[in-house]
Order: sequence, then structure tokens, then C-alpha cells
Amino acid sequence: MAPIGVKYRLSSYAHFFRHPKDDVDALWHSLSLELLFLDRRTSNSLLTTGTNPLDRDTLTSLLPSRSSDQQPSIEELTEAGFLVPELQDESDFPMQLAEKMEASRFIGVLYLMLFDGCNFRCTYCFENGREPRDFRPTMMPPAVAERGLELFASLYRKYPPPPGHEPKVQLYGGEPLLNRDAFIHAVRHFIRMKQSGQMDARVSLATVTNGSCMDRETAEFIASNDVSVGVSIDGPQDLNNAYRKSLAGADAFSVALKALRLLRAAGAKVGVSVTLTPAVVENFPRVMSFLREDIGVDKGLGFNILHYTPGIRLPADYYEKAATCIIDAFREFREMAVWEDRAMRKVMAFVNQEPLHADCAAIGHQIVISPEGTIGICQDYIKSREGFEHSIFEGEFDPFRDRRFLEWSRRSPLHMKQCYDCAALGICGGGCPVSAESVTGSLWDIDTRICPHSKKTLEFLIWDTYGHQAVARPEQSISSA
Repeated sequence: MAPIGVKYRLSSYAHFFRHPKDDVDALWHSLSLELLFLDRRTSNSLLTTGTNPLDRDTLTSLLPSRSSDQQPSIEELTEAGFLVPELQDESDFPMQLAEKMEASRFIGVLYLMLFDGCNFRCTYCFENGREPRDFRPTMMPPAVAERGLELFASLYRKYPPPPGHEPKVQLYGGEPLLNRDAFIHAVRHFIRMKQSGQMDARVSLATVTNGSCMDRETAEFIASNDVSVGVSIDGPQDLNNAYRKSLAGADAFSVALKALRLLRAAGAKVGVSVTLTPAVVENFPRVMSFLREDIGVDKGLGFNILHYTPGIRLPADYYEKAATCIIDAFREFREMAVWEDRAMRKVMAFVNQEPLHADCAAIGHQIVISPEGTIGICQDYIKSREGFEHSIFEGEFDPFRDRRFLEWSRRSPLHMKQCYDCAALGICGGGCPVSAESVTGSLWDIDTRICPHSKKTLEFLIWDTYGHQAVARPEQSISSA
């Protein structure tokens, strides 16, 4: 029972969403990820608590009439975070939540940068935007790949991921298959480590390719060693080739399509990686038809929102439209049991009521090994080598004793006060620190590319939940999602 005389107000992290058609509002808490549906009269009444804290009896009278076993109490609303005592200070709640999440330190992702060069020059490539003038591409020797895997396994044992996490080794580039020797050596050493128990059984192996180096032998090697592959292809030929350019003059679309077919014929686990270029966004129904009918996407795929890239001038409404495309695709692909990674991170936070600390493993959970064996935090810095200050050959590296790594591990919107009034705070993850830094000079600024995606996804999830609720009409009840 609440103390007599205590007055309550709406939490600073409670937000109202108004249904565009029905006489219903959604009350959402951005930190506890609690959701209530209320009739319009009730929500309008509760909104008065924002400036005029009310006592228990007055608040109770605002709730709809229900039987005593269904009527939510002030204690229940307070426990869910919607109501707080008048004098309660909520200012540190997001940071407290973030620090609790950070207490579980783990390393779950390794990027082995097998080759930091590429035989494509895609207009939108974020790596090109950070390329120094004197840059010369470097191939990783097999010995570096081997030592990188062993370092990761050691850190994994010291800082194991929690249950439910999907640890992964990414064989990455540039175009990783241009360094075929290191690719094959890394895969074989990874398998040996698993067989000996040195690498945990949960860890999977993955790569992303433009398809240019794929042949039947490579596809069969990938399939037989259980490597997941993402093939980069941005829709039909004209849309794909508008931005994806082979330095050798090859048809980028045909190259990717051939790789996809070879991998499928070999039985590999293969998905597609689609970058949302302006052309893709403006022709998204065509792209969806291509993905669904022409190449028959039946497993995972990922949509990539463009980073800030000097090679492309984006329309003013690009990020809004890109967010809508991802939501439309999610709505369709979920009926086919196809996993779209970018949307699902936010969906899982919403469904599990577990705030998303960060949208990227670089925020405290991954290491990146350069071709020469230096250790960094983010693969976006591979050409500049910014932050690659340690070496796999110099003692036992511990990321949680590294100043830069620790700073990155805290780069969550839950630590960013400029994000606290956003309804999507709990499902956002904060986007990309490198994108924020590219525009403002600080990784602690907002990655504004992601704001429309987070906000639109939240609103979609709220009303999608409402549409699937098998409960009484909202004007008759309050129902928890």
C-alpha cells in the first residue's frame, strides 16, 4: 500500500501515442518497455498529472471501471514505471540501467580483416570515405588469422557472452575472398579449435562477399565448413549497378547472382545484404518483388541504411523513407519466417522488454584484427587504422583495461542525455558512433540517421501489438501488451 498523502505524476519516460483511427491511446514507458492501451478519456485525464500531481483517490477515479481483480492499482502502475511519486528524481535512471547492463562484460564478436582492399568501388562504401591518401591495401597472412582466432578464444573464455547471445567470427574486408589463402586457413583453424574445445561450440563463422571470387570449389568449401554467407546485392540489375561498381568492369549484378546460385547449389547458409541506396528506396516495391520472387529469399537478410558518404548526395527525406522501407519489409518477411537483422534487434528488445543497450557489437563486445595484427574496436576504421593501438603479438590484450575500448563500451543512448526525452530510447541502441563522429566530430553525438528508424519502428510495434490484442475494446478496459 502506498503511503497516505503521497501524490503521483507521470514518469518522465512515459509517452502517449494516439491511434490514427480508433479512440485509443497507447501509454509507453521507454525504459521499462511497458505498454498499456487506454481509452482517449482516460489518457487525457492522466495527462493532467504531468503538471499537476494527483493523490491516490483522484488517480484511481481516472481509471476505467473494472472488476476489482482486473483494476490496475497505483502500485502496479508505479512498478511498471508509469507513475512515480511527485518528488522522485528520475534523472539518473537511464544511467543506472546502463551501468547494470554493462556489469556483464563479454566479448562475443571477432572481425578478422583478411584484406582491407576491394576489387569493387561502390559509390556508397563507408570505408572509402575514411581512406587516407597514401593508403595501400594489405593482405592478412595466415599466421595472423590464426593468432587472431586464438586471442578471441582466450578473451571469450575470460569474458563469456551470456545465454541467448550469438557469438560470431566474421571473416571480413574489403573483399575477404581476395585473400583466399588466409580465408581457407582461418576456416580450417577455426574448425580445429572447435574440435579441440579451444573455441566454444556456440561460436559461428560468417563472411560477406560481393561474389566476384566465388567459384564452385569455394562455395563447396564454405558449405562443408558451415560458414554463413551474406552476398551483397541491391535489387534488380539497374538498381544494383547504379552504385555497385567493379574495378575490372564486370557486371556487378551478374557476379553477385552467380555467387548466390553457386552457394545455394552447394547447400551453404546464404542470405543477402541490401544497401538502401536512394534508387532502392524509391523503387522499393520492385526490390521486394526481386527479393521475394526472382531470387527467393528464404532465410536471413539485412537492410543497410547508408552511412554519411561523400560520394552520394542524399535527398532530404532519405532516412525517413529508408525507415519506412525496413518496416514494410519486416511486415512482409515475418509472414515468411525470414529474419531481417536490423528490424529484429529492435523487435526483440520490445518483445522481451529488455532495453537495447547498443545497436552494434563495437559498443563493448567485439574486437577487430587488422591484416598486420593490430587490434581495434570498429571495422569502419580499418583503412585509417584509427584506434588500432595494440598488437596480437604483444602480450595478452585485455579490452576492459583499454581506455578507448571502455569509452566505446559506454556509448549507449542510455548514457546520452540528449536522448532521454525520446520515446524510442529503450529500443534504439544509438546507431553508429562512427557515423556520428563523421558528421559532428564526436562519437557521443546522436547518429541522426537512425532516429527515424527507431521512432517509426516503435510506433509500428505499438499499433501492431494493439491490432493483435484479443481483448475487450480499449474504451472498456486497460490492457497490457
